[in-house]
Amino acid sequence: MTQKALLVTETGSPLIESSRPIPEPKEGQIQVKLTVAGLNPHDAKAQYYGLFVQNRLPSTLAVDVVGAVSAIGPNVSKFGIGDKTDYAAKVPEGINDNEAATLALNPLTAFWALFREDGAGIPPPAPFYGRKSGYDYSRLSLVVIGGGSAIGKYAIEWAKYAGFGTIITTASKSKREKELLEHGATHVLDRHAQDEELD
Repeated sequence: MTQKALLVTETGSPLIESSRPIPEPKEGQIQVKLTVAGLNPHDAKAQYYGLFVQNRLPSTLAVDVVGAVSAIGPNVSKFGIGDKTDYAAKVPEGINDNEAATLALNPLTAFWALFREDGAGIPPPAPFYGRKSGYDYSRLSLVVIGGGSAIGKYAIEWAKYAGFGTIITTASKSKREKELLEHGATHVLDRHAQDEELD
């Protein structure tokens, strides 16, 4: 059996539609039929500059994928045919495929932006790498531009989880305020507001 795929065959070139064999799962592997594949900025960098794919061309793009298990290799016990997965993790009931596809890269991007030394450099909250003794997250304020985006929502949630004192975000206030307050924002500023309205 074969599948259609868009391939990076040469960096800096357009994607090529191709037909590829569908691999059979080996021991300890599962085969997943994708239902959602999200593209991110690093996918464009892979296509144009070879980021993460240079040494394995031709290559497909998209790491934020969700699908259903379509075949199981020998000695697989945690998955069954039809299980919905994201990165070989079962997707909980109540989360749709589009939402689940954001669960790999977006939370990590927001986490790294806040809690890595090459990001904001704030010590990560427990249980991540151990909490620094006496660190008072409640004295911190954070402004998230674009709180309605997937990464924006995760940044708000990480800040809430850590216990930040003030979490301000910008968004379309009439459409997103209630949702963003539920995610943990303490203030939502309308992204359409004029300067004098924000005083």
